[in-house]
Amino acid sequence: MTSRRIATPPPRYLFLLVSSFSILAAACADPEPLASDESEATLATGAGTVISAGAYHACVVVRDGGVRCWGRNETGQLGDGTTVDSRVPVDAALTGRAVAVAAGYQHTCAVIDDGTVQCWGDNAFWQLGESGPARRETPATVPGLTNVRSLAASFATTCALRGDGTVVCWGGGESGELGNGTEAQRSLPVSVITAGGAPLAGVEQLEAGFVHACAIATSGVYCWGSNRQYQILSWQPPLEFHHAHLVTTAAPRGLAAMAGGNWMLNDSTVSLFPSIDATSFSQPALVSVTGGNSHACGLAASGTAYCWGANNRGQLGGAPGLHSLATVQYSSREIAVAAGHDFSCALRFDGSVRCWGDNSFGQLGDGTVTSRQLPMPVAGLTATGAWSVSVGGRLGATAGNETSSFACALRGDGTARCWGANQEGQLGDGTLTTSLTPTSPGLLSDAIELAGGGQHACALTAGGFVQCWGDNARNQLGDGTAVDRTTPTNVRYAGAMIAVTAGESHTCALRQAGQVACWGWNGSGQLGRGSVSQTGAALLSNVTNLSDVVAIDAGTSHTCAVTDAGHVWCWGLNGDGRLGDGTTTTRATPVRVVGITNAVAVGAGDGHTCALLATGAVQCWGNNGWGTLGDGTLQSRVTPVLVGNLSGVVALAVGSYHTCALMAAGATRCWGAGFNGALGNGSWDTRPSPTPITGTDRFVDLAAGHSYTCGLRAGGTVACWGRVGRPGNDSVTLVPANVGM
Repeated sequence: MTSRRIATPPPRYLFLLVSSFSILAAACADPEPLASDESEATLATGAGTVISAGAYHACVVVRDGGVRCWGRNETGQLGDGTTVDSRVPVDAALTGRAVAVAAGYQHTCAVIDDGTVQCWGDNAFWQLGESGPARRETPATVPGLTNVRSLAASFATTCALRGDGTVVCWGGGESGELGNGTEAQRSLPVSVITAGGAPLAGVEQLEAGFVHACAIATSGVYCWGSNRQYQILSWQPPLEFHHAHLVTTAAPRGLAAMAGGNWMLNDSTVSLFPSIDATSFSQPALVSVTGGNSHACGLAASGTAYCWGANNRGQLGGAPGLHSLATVQYSSREIAVAAGHDFSCALRFDGSVRCWGDNSFGQLGDGTVTSRQLPMPVAGLTATGAWSVSVGGRLGATAGNETSSFACALRGDGTARCWGANQEGQLGDGTLTTSLTPTSPGLLSDAIELAGGGQHACALTAGGFVQCWGDNARNQLGDGTAVDRTTPTNVRYAGAMIAVTAGESHTCALRQAGQVACWGWNGSGQLGRGSVSQTGAALLSNVTNLSDVVAIDAGTSHTCAVTDAGHVWCWGLNGDGRLGDGTTTTRATPVRVVGITNAVAVGAGDGHTCALLATGAVQCWGNNGWGTLGDGTLQSRVTPVLVGNLSGVVALAVGSYHTCALMAAGATRCWGAGFNGALGNGSWDTRPSPTPITGTDRFVDLAAGHSYTCGLRAGGTVACWGRVGRPGNDSVTLVPANVGM
């Protein structure tokens, strides 16, 4: 409900540190490509990679949509129009705004926000998508390729994941790495096919190794290309797979190290050789993995990076010895990691990039050619502006549409800015004064996620703790008291958390271990403790009979979660069927939503709930009195119904009585109650079907509250629409308007 936008934690297989920013979702039929809110410090919100390491160069997508590269440049792989190596980042001469980048051995490609792809560097095997020049020193568009949402680049091949869930590849095919059943190189994209000759479909994630590639699809994990080092199957022939070979039908927990060089991860589901069994280590399970030449690195949900394999050039980041899974030194706030030939890089929460290992060609980006065993900052990559938004608020004490709304934006330095109603201290600035311009919550310095509730707000810190402020009459701040707080206060015993969400008068957090803990008001069983209580719970407790959770959201009086199996579970008040179990019976323990098996995110409103599916479609259920279900009717539903005329969705923002969807290229469509202009289309009218907002804004993040909605642009600026504040001291706009950060 009154929370951050609901994006993927990405799907059942990948959960980056900032789950509310990961839009890894959804194969989709919409022609718009996937958007992302990469920053100069990018936030890994794109389905593709925002930082990538090739053999001896690395590239990152920066907040303005540019790509900056550094390191070796003998074939023009830095894209700056020269073949001169660079020890610091230089700008690739892109046309358009990039949302993802992939660095191969000596070439680089980027996804542009219109779904096209531009490539540069070595073209000896036509890996740039053309048969003409031997190399390109500046980016050129791959002909005939559209609707791309992520890329993977290997030695001499490039592959693209398209919005419809299919994969195409071009370039060298000598070892079958095109996956089209042949060994011939191709200058134009060809479809990756399965053993039966059908196109590989339902793909959600794509990775490439040196001469092979792998994909996670809804039907399992597929790989193609060279198997000469047993990187596809352990000790099994053939030595090459010329089509997409089904490795396993089991959905990997976390993410298998599908691709890389010689070193692979065994997550107890997919066995690859040589392998390191991550389950035998005490560190948190790795949730994303990237492979280099003879080492690999992974990221835990806590934001800690780990590397293993060869360590001859310090590519393990300060870890002693060889072949040991070990923590990268000084790592705790990473959101993406990339492994190159003998070096590694990590993108930090604050927007900076650090690299370590071999630096023979300046690939560490620190201005030298000195190899490093410890992570060193890449020159000139810093964070600015906002990188997520959250909206809170509740219906006023009087009937009608009088509301009390507020919003907060999280900045790249871990601080926040809040504005709007403040009668309970929900702005966190130490006062009770409503402010229509952003003000700073005191004592907040290392937040990575925000959640706005009814009249309280919470932040998840980089260390996995939760801080809350504002109204505490029903113990929703979790500090063991019922005392309102005008500045952030620590939630007691809330450690090792990876996500937080706030409802009307309750709060929940997702633990690293996949459990959900809740506290606050439990009058409708929204805490999931197996009972209903008319008093608040001042301390957190785990939700009963719920595990393997990857995403959560709290509504007014109910709460929902997505598990890694793609199922949605809900509990609490069930008026109008908002729990989706086919009944209207209130539940104090989780019940499974009927018919959903491939959800990647969920959003809970006041009387309705919506789920984002891996296909890019949206289903909603519950109260439909204001068209909140988006099916073109006003008929309430006790089980999910498909939102009409909507595909290619990458994130949801579910408000009290309205919902907005972020489309693949950043366009926004809203439906439901138009109270105070909450739909952003210039009117107060109810819209039972998705309707575009007014204007040409393209967003990378959305958040919705009672009758207020905000969007974050790629440049770190924020625009909002609807009513913010409280009656007598408020602001109403019917179309998106800038909020100064």
